[in-house]
Amino acid sequence: MKSFNWRTSLVFCVSFFAVFLAEIAVNIACGPEQDPYDYYVSYFHNNVQGDDYTPFAFNEMVNLYSDEEVEDEGEINSEEWAKYLSVKKEDVYQIMYNADSLTSVKLARLSAKSYNNLPDSLKQNSFVQSLLKNESALKYFLFAKSCEPLAIANYDSWNPAPRDSGLMEKKAEEALANAKAEKDQFLKLRYAYQAIRMQHYAGYYGEAQTTYEQLIEPINSNSSIKGWAMAIYAGAVRYLGNPDKGAYLFSKVFASNPERRVQAYKNYFYTGASLDETLKFARNKGEKANIFAINSFGNPSPDLNGLEKVYDNDPTSLITGALLTREV
Repeated sequence: MKSFNWRTSLVFCVSFFAVFLAEIAVNIACGPEQDPYDYYVSYFHNNVQGDDYTPFAFNEMVNLYSDEEVEDEGEINSEEWAKYLSVKKEDVYQIMYNADSLTSVKLARLSAKSYNNLPDSLKQNSFVQSLLKNESALKYFLFAKSCEPLAIANYDSWNPAPRDSGLMEKKAEEALANAKAEKDQFLKLRYAYQAIRMQHYAGYYGEAQTTYEQLIEPINSNSSIKGWAMAIYAGAVRYLGNPDKGAYLFSKVFASNPERRVQAYKNYFYTGASLDETLKFARNKGEKANIFAINSFGNPSPDLNGLEKVYDNDPTSLITGALLTREV
């Protein structure tokens, strides 16, 4: 009869408990985390002041309550085009933002000759019909479609593809020529926007700054495109060595364009600008209130001082209510 081997038994027990405890540790480490939107019971609604600043409601576990913009830029741009051409907004949105790849290819070659080859759904689209009746609008639409692949970034970290800066430069020059020649302010602004967008993405920040200051800023328009262009201008200013002014410009986009508010908020902090230096660019109390508000939204700690600064500068602003709910 064999004697009991204590050494073997000890090794087995130690190994068993090591594996058992390791499994528990892995389960805890990789298990479900606490829901950042349900970590305590509350009977207080954080949007009592409205939904304009819902993404910046306080949350102890995430930087932003939501990364989604409160308005859809596609809807806004579609509405502007619908008013310009007196067509249905839904038809504009379908063509500009909801077309599949095959339809997009057909639309990129839209002309009176190709119209007969379109499916009935496109033939009956009021936006398509109006474009074919407006030569200038159709020309811009086709140009914008040609810029689209260059503007949309499909970055793959495993296989990064460099942007075609040469083609972007060519498109920017073409857009500038069209913007300078175009008399229609609606189309002129959009050509200039395509130009500054191509210049910025290609890394020509000085040219982007010039395009904004000479072509876009002088245009008297309430179009959201001006805010989108200002955001690009702000980025160019930042890269040209003036992060404080860049932050100020992003604060203006934050205030004027709810469809780009979250993006402007993030870009404001990416500049690394100081609050005091940014405030020097503010032209009125309303702009100061926006700058104080952005900094207060970015502060995870209680910030009554920031709330007071915003209220002192603009007591009627909805931001005051949004900041107040964060302190509750």
